[in-house]
Formats: sequence, structure tokens, C-alpha cells
Amino acid sequence: MSAQLKIRVTANFERNLDDIECFFKKIEQPRQFEVLLDQLFDTIIPNLQHFPLLGKDFLAEPQGSVESTMLLQKIKSRIPDDASIRKYLSKDYLVLYWLDSQEIVLFSIKHHRQLGFNIQ
Repeated sequence: MSAQLKIRVTANFERNLDDIECFFKKIEQPRQFEVLLDQLFDTIIPNLQHFPLLGKDFLAEPQGSVESTMLLQKIKSRIPDDASIRKYLSKDYLVLYWLDSQEIVLFSIKHHRQLGFNIQ
């Protein structure tokens, strides 16, 4: 992967950003959303463009329940050999992204104080 891959965001990622903005407004720290956007465009996206394998392989992580193990096996069976789902931690944020030979797709972002993922 010598050339920079194109980066795309999903509608789910955009909804996550909206949720994070609401979260910061709710805790009366709206400026933190601007800090996130700066971090996203100045650090996270450039880092992933230059080092797409930076994040850990999300599907290689050990699972804690039978249900999650079964779900991940099902997901793995549908992913092409040249693709992976990765997680990248940057300060207070966890980003889930798809990586293949053509592009990086950002599909989820959460602040560490938010709970759970709902990937649609």
C-alpha cells in the first residue's frame, strides 16, 4: 500500500459525530466538538492515510462471550481476503474502519465516555 488510499465516511459515522456533538452540548462542553473535528482532520485522517494498518485488527481481538464469538465468525466469513475491520484509538476516541486495497471507510467513532456501538 504505497499510494495514499482514499478515505470515505459512512452515514453511520456522520450520525456518530452528531451524537458526539449532542453529548458535548449535554455536558456543557460544546468546544470539545471543535477539538474533535480538528483532531479528526489534522491527526486521525492523515495518520490513517499514511499508515492504514495503524489500527489493530478488530476481528482478531479475543471475545468474551459465545454470542460475540459467533457474530465475529459470521462477519469474518463475509470479508474478502484483502480487507479488514480495524480499530484506531486516538486520545479519547475509538474509530472503527474498513480497510481494503482501494480505500479506507470510517464507519464508527465514539468518545470513550459513550457506551456501545450500533453499526447500521
